[in-house]
Order: sequence, then C-alpha cells, then structure tokens
Amino acid sequence: MLAYIGINAALLPGAPTLAAATANADIYNSVISGQTLVVSDPAKGVIANDVNISGVQVVAGTVTGGTLTLNTNGTFTFAATAASGGFSYCGNGALTGPACTTVTLGAAPIEANTGITVPNSAYTSSVSSVLSIKSPGILSGAKDAAAIR
Repeated sequence: MLAYIGINAALLPGAPTLAAATANADIYNSVISGQTLVVSDPAKGVIANDVNISGVQVVAGTVTGGTLTLNTNGTFTFAATAASGGFSYCGNGALTGPACTTVTLGAAPIEANTGITVPNSAYTSSVSSVLSIKSPGILSGAKDAAAIR
C-alpha cells in the first residue's frame, strides 16, 4: 500500500494544479424600481463567471438600491427600491481579496414609444358558421417602427 502525506498544502504527485480562487465582477441591467429581480438559475448567478468560488455571502453594508437575498450557489433575489443598485460578495469564507467582488445592478433599458400602429379591422360571419382569418390575420397592416431598425 502506498500513501502520501501533504505538508504545507503540497499537492499529491500527479494531481492537477488548482487555479487560484477568483471572483469576477458582474453586471445585471434588469432593475426596475418597485419590482423584484430574481436570478434562479445558478448558470446565470453571480458565481457563474468565477473561478473556484463557492459558498458566497454578502459583504455586510454593501447592498444599495434595494433588499437582497443572496444564496450560497450564486442565485439571488433583489427587491429594488431604486432604478439601480449593487452589492459586494465574497466566496470560500473570505472577507477580502481575490475571492471578493462587486455586482452592479443597472436599470433595465426602457424604450420610448416607437410608433406602434394597428389599423381597425372588421370581419363578418353568419350565425352557426366558423370565422377563419387567414395569415397575416388581424395584425395585417400593423407596424412597429422599432422592428424596422
């Protein structure tokens, strides 16, 4: 039987070298004041772009623009009280350093009324018959200036 003892965090022979834990900044431009932003998919959460980070927690006193619930897997819920905000978090039990970063919560883009027009339509049908409107149907003649960019 062969056994190895690691001293001073030495890796076992043949073991892969682990990359340093690094938390990378995130930006979510989806905040609407008075609404709740929910990121429930870990693949889209704050640690999705981090390296060797797990067990995240909010850095106390860093939440701005609303109320935050941050889950250890990087998913979160942000109840916005302003059009933007943010917070800082650390992973792996760290309090400072490369395992910590910030999340910027920006305002959701709001497009101005770009001129959607829908003409009136009229159809007639006799009693006990099927009214079938072929494509393009009731949206025939509708225009959206934003779609013509």
